[in-house]
Amino acid sequence: MILAAVVGRVHNAVSYPALRDWDADAHAVNVIAVLEGHLPNLRSWAGSHPPLYYAAGAALWALAPDWVPVHVLLRLISVVAWIGTIALVWRALRWLGLRSEADIVAALLLGIPGFVIASGMMTNDVLCVFFMTAALVRILEEPLDASASAARVVATALLAGLAAMTKATGLATIVTVAAF
Repeated sequence: MILAAVVGRVHNAVSYPALRDWDADAHAVNVIAVLEGHLPNLRSWAGSHPPLYYAAGAALWALAPDWVPVHVLLRLISVVAWIGTIALVWRALRWLGLRSEADIVAALLLGIPGFVIASGMMTNDVLCVFFMTAALVRILEEPLDASASAARVVATALLAGLAAMTKATGLATIVTVAAF
């Protein structure tokens, strides 16, 4: 089931027509803006999004061979973030001692329609969810009876910051991490 889900996402990332995703045209324009060395236009709707997803897409596009379209690279960022998020949730549940539940939850996450659709599209949502989940898993795995090390605090804060730099909803992660 895992293999079929991953193959399906990669297939969709490559085969789905260009600029047919949710907000694809706005995301593509922002990648081009970053690739040209400036921030997206703040007067456009998608220009208000934080630039991390666009910077990652622009960097991959600059490094990729010419025959690889930018929309495929942006979708593959979503695929990798989707796989990473499921792996983080699975690991956290296993850490909590919920081994069989971890497998069930991971299998369910492989097939939740909204997540499946978003994970194969050009969208900053899935990358934001990945960073949010990573920060929350770090908090979850922190022993409550001991002070957190400076390195652990910095790493967790960095993950929360990356979530906020990917999509504005990632700001909630900064508040959660700070509260913890």
